[in-house]
Amino acid sequence: MGAWAAPLGSPSCREASPVSVLPDAVRESSGVAVAGAPGVTFPPPPTAGWESGPGTFWTHNDSGWPAEIFRVTTDGVLMDRVQVSGSDNVDWEDMAAGPCPDADGAGERCLYLADTGDNLERRASLDIYRIREPGPGATRSEPAQRLRLRLPHGPRDIEALILLENETFLLVTKGRNHAVEVYLLDPAEAADVEWFAADPAVVFEARRVQTLTSGPPGWRGLVTGAAAAPLEEGGWLVALRTYQSLQFFRVSLHAGDGPLVEIPGGEMSLLHLREPQGEAVGFAGGGFIVLTSEGGLAGGPASMRRLDCSVGFGRWGVAPLER
Repeated sequence: MGAWAAPLGSPSCREASPVSVLPDAVRESSGVAVAGAPGVTFPPPPTAGWESGPGTFWTHNDSGWPAEIFRVTTDGVLMDRVQVSGSDNVDWEDMAAGPCPDADGAGERCLYLADTGDNLERRASLDIYRIREPGPGATRSEPAQRLRLRLPHGPRDIEALILLENETFLLVTKGRNHAVEVYLLDPAEAADVEWFAADPAVVFEARRVQTLTSGPPGWRGLVTGAAAAPLEEGGWLVALRTYQSLQFFRVSLHAGDGPLVEIPGGEMSLLHLREPQGEAVGFAGGGFIVLTSEGGLAGGPASMRRLDCSVGFGRWGVAPLER
């Protein structure tokens, strides 16, 4: 896989605008997703081509912070700070957004928060929280629903959540002490048990479906975030990031070697961005993606960057859509 190979291919994405500093309340941004609720529509920069892009994004802190999500503009302005009712932030490491399974109308979206971080690899179970996306001005979400999971091969630190159709999830391990692995959570395998169960004693076992490295990849190859977007031609495109790189995959749940199928040439180094501690990635529509970084060990501010990946997408013949 290119994320652990040197040298990396030619850049698939370019910086589309200057880095934005995130609010002080989000010092450890670990996940990011486009906000679908009505909000600020930003003026597109003269050369960035953001005419149809989203105005705001959701993000969150990781362990040691309250169970909150934040809606911010592309310039890093805080719009909403929302307490996630009925949840605990043990170690939130990623987030995703998509249609709610019980949506009564078009445009109803849910946010998914991956409480799956486990630096010491000793948690017996992990959680994914689901909430209906809060509207502008909200300060508290509706009560969160929880999907509790365990891994069959022992605890792993997981910082990458991939949401596919019908609340099918792929989780990618960080690779701290083991190979980078991909686990599947498929609601079709839940039998008659409610997927986001009200009973916290209900624990679903994720299934390991792929191994991406032969062993721990080392610090620069640790996986810190992921995102998925449906493709205009059908199927899914996944962006997987590490501290040093960004890699794109197609998804095939029926592939013999695993669901993440590497796109030839679909990798790029992120070292030139000089992120203090790169953490999250999200698709933003129109050929763009966003990256967020924690403030790093020096304690600086978290940040957001926008990348134009349209050249790479055109080269690979893919057209990712907004969710």
